Amino acid sequence: MSEPIDISPSYRQLARTGAEIQRVLDGEKLERLASLCSEIGQFDVHLVFGFEDKQVKVVGTVEGSLTLDCSRCNLPVGCDCSLPIDVLVFESEDRLQSWLDHGNDSVSKEVVVSGPSLNLMDLVEDELILGLPRAICSQCKSDNGENYVYSSGPKVVNKSPFAGLSDLSSS
Repeated sequence: MSEPIDISPSYRQLARTGAEIQRVLDGEKLERLASLCSEIGQFDVHLVFGFEDKQVKVVGTVEGSLTLDCSRCNLPVGCDCSLPIDVLVFESEDRLQSWLDHGNDSVSKEVVVSGPSLNLMDLVEDELILGLPRAICSQCKSDNGENYVYSSGPKVVNKSPFAGLSDLSSS
């Protein structure tokens, strides 16, 4: 019995050739993202592959629309998303650790560990989930508005323990 052949291009192959990918992805096929949305449309994806610091770099944009539920009143809120993608892609945790050991940091750059072969759906879906806006209506008509106002509690008046002494000295 023969094993299936993986025909997905590797990130390195795409970067070596300076590949550019433009696709329209059906939002319903992005299952993790779709589970967070009440409605989801199509997404236009444009990605360019290259190298930075000897690592695969993916730069591009994802644009589309979706509907999320308001976190206050649970009514649907439509959102037009236009997210930039600018990530370094690593084939394994070991490669990322080696890169970090050479004095690089993952704070100033967004890094993704994705395996050697391109999985466009996962890469785009992860970026969309991380970039989801906070869905709160601009004019929320929730009756529970006071529950979303946070304060530090009642004002504490610090009274000096010697405050009453001035009243006693006049007698």
